[in-house]
Amino acid sequence: MEELIKTSEVLWRDVYALKKGERAGIGFTLIPTQYLIGHPLEDYLDSYSIIWAMTQAAKKVAEPIMSAYTFRSSMLEKSERISELRAKRYSRSTKNYQNY
Repeated sequence: MEELIKTSEVLWRDVYALKKGERAGIGFTLIPTQYLIGHPLEDYLDSYSIIWAMTQAAKKVAEPIMSAYTFRSSMLEKSERISELRAKRYSRSTKNYQNY
């Protein structure tokens, strides 16, 4: 991971020319469902490691902002709202799941 963070520092400094105090946007796709997955699962997990390293390197100089989006097989397909993907907890009293 240390090598990945050092590489990220070089990218921010030499490729993106990130200056002190700037905002740096970092986006990634959430893992798609099994029937839409186009790459091996390891590829998606590797991208999360890269995003984490890029965020940690950017924090030393700037303000990193992370965002995520759901995968769509077509631009015409209705997207799933990220706000609807929140965690749920099981309530013993009502015996169903509730939003946090």
